[in-house]
Amino acid sequence: MPIVKDSEKRKEVLKQLFSEEKIPDNLDAIVIGSGIGGLTVAAILSRAGKRVLVLEQRDQAGGCCHTFIRKGYEFDIGIHYVGGMSNSNPSVSKVLLDQISDGQIRWEELDKNYDTVHIRNSAGRKIFDILSTSDGFVESLTKCFPKEVKAIKK
Repeated sequence: MPIVKDSEKRKEVLKQLFSEEKIPDNLDAIVIGSGIGGLTVAAILSRAGKRVLVLEQRDQAGGCCHTFIRKGYEFDIGIHYVGGMSNSNPSVSKVLLDQISDGQIRWEELDKNYDTVHIRNSAGRKIFDILSTSDGFVESLTKCFPKEVKAIKK
């Protein structure tokens, strides 16, 4: 199955409005909610030859994983970081996502410091770096919170 990059063609599928006339006969399953869990279950059932209907209350499929475009830029509203998606050491989640998407989901390696949190209170301002590797993240947190090393490592 080829990757669909044309946003208008994606909208044809993702923004279909509900109508009783569109419901096919002989459904095997109805999945309520088109978030990552609902779409995963629907894809697996469909691959097993089942006839599946996915219902979503919002105007677009995807739950917290859907995207929108403003002024020519595409934004996502949900997941900010997902680990274990490298091809060299794939997690179970990556293997599952590759199976249900025919390998169409592409992952971009994040910069080492992919986010920074700034907190200002009466004691002043603190800056916390969020690092993309587990070891780096633990190291960064222990520098920021030296009294919490045991809890962080746990």
